[in-house]
Amino acid sequence: MQLALRILFLLLIIQSDLFAQTKHYRGALTLGGGTAQYAGDINNDWFQFRNVSGFTTMSYAHYLNQRLDIRAGVAFGSWSYDSDVNNSFYADFFQAAIDLKIKLFKEDWYKCSPYLFAGMGLSEAGNWTLYNLKKESTNLDQNKVIIFSDDLEKRRGMLNVGAGLQWEISDRLFLMFEERLIYTGEDGYDGIRKNAPDHMLRHTLGVSFGLAAYVDLDHDGVEDRDDQCPLTPAIAKVNEHGCPLDLDEDHVPDYEDACPNVPGSVSAYGCPDSDRDGIRDSDDMCPFQSGTKSFNGCPDSDGDGIQDKDDRCPDVAGKHELNGCADSDGDGVADPDDQCQGTKLSIAVDAKGCPLDRDGDGIPDHEDKCPQEAGVAARNGCPEVKQEVMELFKKALNGIRFETGKDIITKDSWPILDSVVVAMNANPSYKLRISGHTDNQGEALKNLILSEQRAKAVMKYLIDHGVDAVRILGATGFGDQKPVATNDTKEGRKLNRRVEFEVEY
Repeated sequence: MQLALRILFLLLIIQSDLFAQTKHYRGALTLGGGTAQYAGDINNDWFQFRNVSGFTTMSYAHYLNQRLDIRAGVAFGSWSYDSDVNNSFYADFFQAAIDLKIKLFKEDWYKCSPYLFAGMGLSEAGNWTLYNLKKESTNLDQNKVIIFSDDLEKRRGMLNVGAGLQWEISDRLFLMFEERLIYTGEDGYDGIRKNAPDHMLRHTLGVSFGLAAYVDLDHDGVEDRDDQCPLTPAIAKVNEHGCPLDLDEDHVPDYEDACPNVPGSVSAYGCPDSDRDGIRDSDDMCPFQSGTKSFNGCPDSDGDGIQDKDDRCPDVAGKHELNGCADSDGDGVADPDDQCQGTKLSIAVDAKGCPLDRDGDGIPDHEDKCPQEAGVAARNGCPEVKQEVMELFKKALNGIRFETGKDIITKDSWPILDSVVVAMNANPSYKLRISGHTDNQGEALKNLILSEQRAKAVMKYLIDHGVDAVRILGATGFGDQKPVATNDTKEGRKLNRRVEFEVEY
């Protein structure tokens, strides 16, 4: 703080040799100092000055225009709070920030000029110490949880906003006063952790002096201090304000205007552009319809790369191979021709965009188990099992016999099984599932095993006699679990001892 006051005193003495940041200077260096105050979970000490923590700051502001500067600066010092009823703390800090300064007056018309600013930066704490009510150092928060200094002495992002006043000491030197509110990005400096960061308020007093006086950098004959267009290219002719001439007043400066004597469009380099598409009328094949450069000014309304006159669907972006029409469901059929919109990509479609039905049975191929053979919905698109086959399987139901207690097929059953072989080979789309069943005489487990062995014996017979093995989907035994008649009579038990054939496709 003492260093900042000495610098201030020295600058006041030599003020006639220093430069202030006005609109005539490109930048300003500010040196200053002040005090940092705390607000957080313990208390709000702002503007009370019971705890004075000094800091020093230095910043550079670069002139952008008559209302805006951009600034970068650093500050270092101490920050503390001393309480008789709560925790106390002390920390050194170093902060670097960049912010945008908004001058509330467009010109430096007044001796006292207010401004606002906002920005962001980094904050780093050091030598953080927490004290309890006895002024003993501690690291326990209010819930007796340890707060480690390593957690707080880290580089954190911060936000800052504030306001200031700039007093003119001379036309080359200014005194600055600022109030800067800082969101530190960390909660816990005061020994209490909640959901909001601790806040710092910095009161700053400093001196600002200008750097790099304006000259005539664009060499247009108008000094930068009076040049409203200070970066005009050397080829441009300018007016008394240093801005490029625009004789036809079309907002395109003459040095960029391809038609300087005729009002035109900015997008057409100052030449007439009736449809305002950025293509001068002399080069526009469709001068009264807004178009694109790729089509020499003619329109492509849906932006699909196909000129409207060649686009079957000019208002909807589409594909070249569909003459500019869209294919919303991606089935390869243009939307105007698609009678079944929304078909899934995995489903093959016909020329009308509807699911393909090759056998014409009214059941689309993706749902048809027999897509190349007309069938019925009840069998998922497969044909009904022929009546003679159904009769044969009904006859075989109880006509296949085995030696007692064994899985050996008796010879008198062979003719029926041979008929099944003939029926299967005559209907190559049939697939067969075989199941064996018993009555409830004897042990259930033995019956189950025996029924499966008999089902497999029938399967083996069919395969050995010419039925392709892949057409037999399985041979399963169910024992006495699925009776079709009562097991209390001889006739019922005979019906329950059976081999069933189930046709699938």
